[in-house]
Amino acid sequence: MHVGYLVKKLTEIKMILETQERIQEYSSYWQNKTVDEIFTETVNKYKNKKALVDPFNREDFTLGKPQQFTFAELEKKVIQLATVLINNGIKKDDIVGVYLPNIHELPLTLLALAKIGAIASPYPPQIRELGLIKMGAFTEIKTIITLKQFKDRNLVELTNSIKKDIPSLQVIFAFGLNQNLKETISLDTEIEKITDNNVIKEYQNNNSIDPNDIFSICWTSGTTGMPKGVPRSHNLWSALALASIDGADIKPETNFLNPFPIVNMAGIGGAFIPWIFTGCKMVMHQSFDLQVYLQQISKEKISYTVAPPTILNLLLKNEAILDNTDITTLKTIGSGSAPLSHWMIKSWKEKYNIDITNFFGSNEGSCFIGDPKSIPDLEKRALYFPAFGLDKKNFNHIKVQRGIESKLISLTTKKPVTKTGIEGELYLKGPLIITGYYKSPETNKKVFDDEGYFKTGDVFRIVEDEKGIKYYEFIERDKDIIIRGGFNISPTTIENLLQDFNKIKECAIVGYPDSVLGEKIALFVVKNQDIDTTLKEVITHLKSKKIASYKLPEKLITINELPKNAVGKILRKELRAKF
Repeated sequence: MHVGYLVKKLTEIKMILETQERIQEYSSYWQNKTVDEIFTETVNKYKNKKALVDPFNREDFTLGKPQQFTFAELEKKVIQLATVLINNGIKKDDIVGVYLPNIHELPLTLLALAKIGAIASPYPPQIRELGLIKMGAFTEIKTIITLKQFKDRNLVELTNSIKKDIPSLQVIFAFGLNQNLKETISLDTEIEKITDNNVIKEYQNNNSIDPNDIFSICWTSGTTGMPKGVPRSHNLWSALALASIDGADIKPETNFLNPFPIVNMAGIGGAFIPWIFTGCKMVMHQSFDLQVYLQQISKEKISYTVAPPTILNLLLKNEAILDNTDITTLKTIGSGSAPLSHWMIKSWKEKYNIDITNFFGSNEGSCFIGDPKSIPDLEKRALYFPAFGLDKKNFNHIKVQRGIESKLISLTTKKPVTKTGIEGELYLKGPLIITGYYKSPETNKKVFDDEGYFKTGDVFRIVEDEKGIKYYEFIERDKDIIIRGGFNISPTTIENLLQDFNKIKECAIVGYPDSVLGEKIALFVVKNQDIDTTLKEVITHLKSKKIASYKLPEKLITINELPKNAVGKILRKELRAKF
């Protein structure tokens, strides 16, 4: 059913992973354009329109003054950078480690790699030597593109120190250097030397880039061990981006503030590709700083942004933070990475007339969008997602949903779930889903079923409303479900009931071992403004919500901050490890 690919040496790898059957089946949902072709079309439409804006606090975390570009100015930079890479031996299908924060150089680099058909493997700038070595050696990267300084770390020294551990790594490129070094090529120096586009023209005449070629290899957010590489083609990304555009209603006139790292699903599919598709203005934000974030909303007249639910909850619980911020231009906020609460969505709409769009997605291609058009009812939007692949009659403004097929498989019987209210693991296939993980044939046999469905590991149940419209209700990651005395308990169900408890700033629920019940429930709490709370107070609050007694926490642990990954997901595994 799937391609047995990426098990040979890099020089033998063919970077079109799609079967002809999938290409024929899904071509109507794909744009059949490369990222470079999409960008070029947008440049031709909006040459002198402002395209890209650096964080105004850039100098607080790296070198160089903040810059901004029109689409025409950005295209010139892209051609210069692509030319430098070609002149230094980087070519089509070379895998390139991209080790940059959210500054203009990051989208610039991705666009330059797209222009020459090289494959980007983006890394969050927070990772260190061990992660770089694991991912870089596994994918046999030919080069790393980085910058001299990020916060207190010299990334040029760091990347050069690991060259001996990645045999395929031939050269390092860096922004922020004023001259070439023995081990590193200064991109700023070399870019200034490029005065024409002759090299690019000749290169593109001799190198055909197919929309089904791999554009990127991103990484799953594993907390230990080896993360899994997720190869996505130009076509897979464009289909996913169009779903984001439809769900968030992104238009050329949108001013988009992006705080999510452009290294994975949220940053690439939810920001980078939608930006080049629509020609909107994208404002970059790095190292999440609430005051900077709010100032950017006001200064850049932001109309759309994204934020994890923890931030949106925090602002609602501390409204004084917003008193000196002009958010009148802000119309929509995309959120996700963790379930949303009805209280949060309702409060933003009623107090500020701002709509919250609920996104659920993964690097592998899961994509469900609860937006105001799909789910106008605020309570339903917090709880449910459109049942793409199950309800084919509704939600048609998200055009790609018509190509999605989905099913739930019972956690106990392993048979398809057809009735409402029964929990099952979500299986997906369609024009957004990858054909498999990078160089992982054994894993791929386990994560795809005999019909080609991808096993997401996410637990949902089917819900049907009074009009017969079907939704999926997210329950939990399969591995995060707490089983207490035979009862399955969703941590996020309890967490959402505590969102309006003012003594708690943030919280997380995990299971801990118990010799009698199997697991009991622990509540980790971050206090709100140093106000103490007790387990007894929490239980009283939860009982007022009519929660079942077996769902009440049995331990309360105060913690300074919750461990999270780069896009705000709580790392429950780290909390469970405390037991």
